[in-house]
Amino acid sequence: MAALCLMLVSFELLLIEHLRLSARVQNIVDDSTALAKAFTDNPVVVQALYREEPAVDVPIRGDDPSFGNPGAPRTLLIFADYRCHFCRDLEAVLQRDILPRAADRLQIVFKNRPLFGSPGDPNNGTAPSLSWLSACMSEAAWRMGDARAFWRLHAALMRDESHLDSNSIRALAQEAGLDQQALLAAVEDQGIQARVAENVQMAESFGFTWTPVVLLDGRQVTYWNNSGFWARELGDSRMSAATRRTSPD
Repeated sequence: MAALCLMLVSFELLLIEHLRLSARVQNIVDDSTALAKAFTDNPVVVQALYREEPAVDVPIRGDDPSFGNPGAPRTLLIFADYRCHFCRDLEAVLQRDILPRAADRLQIVFKNRPLFGSPGDPNNGTAPSLSWLSACMSEAAWRMGDARAFWRLHAALMRDESHLDSNSIRALAQEAGLDQQALLAAVEDQGIQARVAENVQMAESFGFTWTPVVLLDGRQVTYWNNSGFWARELGDSRMSAATRRTSPD
C-alpha cells in the first residue's frame, strides 16, 4: 500500500510539473504571436520585407481583366478566387487603401484563379465548383467588352455567397448590366474554361498554391492588409472625387 501511495504521489508531482511546463510553453507561444503581430503591423517592416522579395515575371496577357493606365509605372497583379474570404478581405483593402491612391500611376491586373473544387466533367455529370463557375463568369464578362459592367459583376461576385445557378447568374448579369443569355452561353465556352485552367497552371508554376496572391511590380506583398504599407509604397496623396468615379464599380 505504501508503494502504491508513493507511486500516486510521484505521478501527481509529474502531472503538476507537466502542467507548469505546458503553461510556460503557452506563454512563450502567446508572447511570440504577439511579437510577430507587432512586427507585421509595422508598415516599415512590411515594406522592408516586400522589398526583399525576389521579383517574378508573371506573364500579363493583353486580354487579362485590368483597370488603370496600361502604361503606368507600377503594376499590381492579383490571383484571386471569388469564393475565398481572404480575397474578399483584399477587395476591401483595394477599395480603401489602393484605388484612392492609384490615379494613373498604377495598373491593376486581375487573374481568375479558382482554388476550390474543379471545372467538372460533363461526360460523367460532374458540375463545376462554385469557384470555377465564378471564375468563368468573370472571364466571360470581361470578354463581352464592357469594362464597367465587368467590374460591377466582379464586385457582385465578391460579395455574393449564394449558390450559383442559371437564375442567379441571370440576376447577377442584370445587376451588372450584361446580356443575361450571352453571359450564360459564354460561361460554358471552351475557350473561357481553357483560359481559367491556364491561370491555375500559371499560378502553380510559380508555386502560388493559395489565394490571394498579390504582386506589386512582380514582388509578393505578403502582408497586403497593412494600410500603412500602401500609404508608404504608393504615396499618401488621394485621388479627387472626380477621378475616383472612374474606379471599378
